[in-house]
Amino acid sequence: MVTSMQILMSNSAGLLAQTSEAAADISIMENVSLFQAVVIGIVQGLTEFLPISSTAHVKMIPVVLGWGDPGVAFTAVIQLGSIAAILWYFWDDLSQVTGGMVRAIRGGKYDSPDFRLGLGILLGTIPIVVCGLLIKAFIPDFDNSPLRNSSTIAMVSIVMALFLALAEVVGRRQRTFEALDLKDGVFMGFAQALALIPGVSRSGSTLTAGLFMGLSAPPPPGSRF
Repeated sequence: MVTSMQILMSNSAGLLAQTSEAAADISIMENVSLFQAVVIGIVQGLTEFLPISSTAHVKMIPVVLGWGDPGVAFTAVIQLGSIAAILWYFWDDLSQVTGGMVRAIRGGKYDSPDFRLGLGILLGTIPIVVCGLLIKAFIPDFDNSPLRNSSTIAMVSIVMALFLALAEVVGRRQRTFEALDLKDGVFMGFAQALALIPGVSRSGSTLTAGLFMGLSAPPPPGSRF
């Protein structure tokens, strides 16, 4: 059976093989056609929910096809479709957690599972927001940053695959999700923030973090996105 680690490793090897000219400059796509947008959207949709970097694929597949780099702005906008799908799929869960938090605050029951889960998700969101603002402030030309070149993406993908493989080996798998505390939520948030670097998958990094934290099962899908 193919594991998520194997998927990551094969994906990383493919990226590395296809981008031997990684040091060369890659032009930004100035005009994206409807066909190109549809193809890139399909790539985004297919890779968002796997432990492989959708951002890396959205950048590299158009490059391999000779279209150029879609750029940060286009990549951010096209991910709105995935966000909409996630909100739709987890709407009942989000409503339950939100309602549970409101009821817990009103009743002073701050140890309720819904309140702890909601607070953990909120705290876990802070690192990626802060890191995103810092990147915008200190790396204004992120499109041409070394963090987004092809060789970096390939190397980061391989490193993350190795981390996931290590986590699968050393993870104790003794803790339940209910046993997690707020510190774990923040740690999961920092793992998710790594996904700002193309080549790091949000779901892959949080799966890896969960295994290192000793979880007996992967984090709930909602906490990975």
